[in-house]
Amino acid sequence: MSDFKRILIVRLSAIGDVVNVLPALSAIRKSYPAAYIAWLVEDRARDILCDNPDLNEIFVFPRKQWSKGIRSPLTFINTIKEAFTFFKKIRRTNFDLIIDFHGNLKSGLMTMLSGKCLKLGFDRESCKEWNYIFTNRHVHLENIRIHRVDKNLQLLKFLNIDTSNSNPQIFIPPQDKREVLDFLQQNYNNENPLIIIHPGTSIFGGYKRWSARNFATLACKLKEELNVSVIFTSGPTDIEVIKEIKTYMNNQKMILFSPKLKQLAEIISHADIFISGDTGPMHIASVMKRPIVAIFGPKDPVIYGPYAHGENLDKTNGTLYGLNTEPRVIRKELPCSPCRKRKCKEVTCINTISCDEVFDAVSELLSLQE
Repeated sequence: MSDFKRILIVRLSAIGDVVNVLPALSAIRKSYPAAYIAWLVEDRARDILCDNPDLNEIFVFPRKQWSKGIRSPLTFINTIKEAFTFFKKIRRTNFDLIIDFHGNLKSGLMTMLSGKCLKLGFDRESCKEWNYIFTNRHVHLENIRIHRVDKNLQLLKFLNIDTSNSNPQIFIPPQDKREVLDFLQQNYNNENPLIIIHPGTSIFGGYKRWSARNFATLACKLKEELNVSVIFTSGPTDIEVIKEIKTYMNNQKMILFSPKLKQLAEIISHADIFISGDTGPMHIASVMKRPIVAIFGPKDPVIYGPYAHGENLDKTNGTLYGLNTEPRVIRKELPCSPCRKRKCKEVTCINTISCDEVFDAVSELLSLQE
C-alpha cells in the first residue's frame, strides 16, 4: 500500500449518494491516519460532510451559481474566472491520489482539473459517460448489481485498504442537537415508541413517492393500533406533500418537524423506526443505524436500498448491539420492475403497495425490540 499523503475524494451529489461514500471515507482515514484528506462536493450536499473529523477540507463546487452564471453573457467571463481560480486552489494542494467515486462526465472533468497524480476510478464497463478517460487507474466490477456502498468500497480494494471495519458517521453540531432535543421535549412524551416518517422525495424523485393518502392512513393506523408517537419530517420541497397528508389525517394531530439537514440526522437518531421511500434521508437513517422500513417503487433496492451498517452486524439476522436493524424493504415483484424510467402512466410498482403491508413490517420490527 502506497504512502499517500494528500487524498482527494470526488463525489459531487446527491445527499444519499454522498452518504453512501462515508464508509469509504472512514476506511481511507483508518488506513491513512496522518493523510490530508479533502472532498470535492456540490453545494447542495455540503452540509452532510461538515464537522467530519475524517476530513481536513471540503471543496464546494457551487453548481447552482455557476450554472446560472455561465448562461448569461453578462456573467459568463466572471464565472469562467471563478472556476479557474477554484481549480487552481485545488491543484495547489498537490494531491497524490484522487478517487472519483461519482463516475460520470462531470466528475471526470473535475478530476482532470484537480491535478496530475494517480487518479482512481471505475473502468469502461463500470462507469458512465466515458468517465474512465479521465482516470489512470481503473477498477472493474464483476457484478454491477451491488449496493452503492459496496461499489464504492470496491474502489479501495485496488489500494489494498481494509474495508471490513469502516464506521461511517454523520457529525451533529451541539446547537443542532439542542434544537432537536427542545423539539422532542415539547412534542414527544418519551414513553411510546417513536416512529419518524419522511414522506417526501427530491424534486426529480416524485415518481418514487408513495401517495399522501397512504402516508396519512399509515400514521393514523400506527397511532391507533400500536400506541406509538409519529413525527413527520420534511424538506424544502415537501410543502405540498405535507399539506395533502394533513387533509387525510382524519382530524388527528400531525406533528411536523422541518429541520436543517444535520437536525434531520439528529432526530432520525432518536427514532425507534424510520419510514420513508427511496430518499437521501433513508441513507442517513442507515448511517445512524436505525431500523428502517423503506417503501420502494421502480428502482432496484439491491443497488439503492437501505444498507445495514455496523462493525458488529450479523447480516444473517440483522442483530446489532442487541437491536434488530436489518432494513425492511416493501416492494412489488413485477415483470417491469425494477426499471430506470422517470415517467410511467401507472407506476403500479409503488401504487399497489398497501398500508397494511407497511404497517405489518413496522409491527414486526417493534416486536423484535421488546
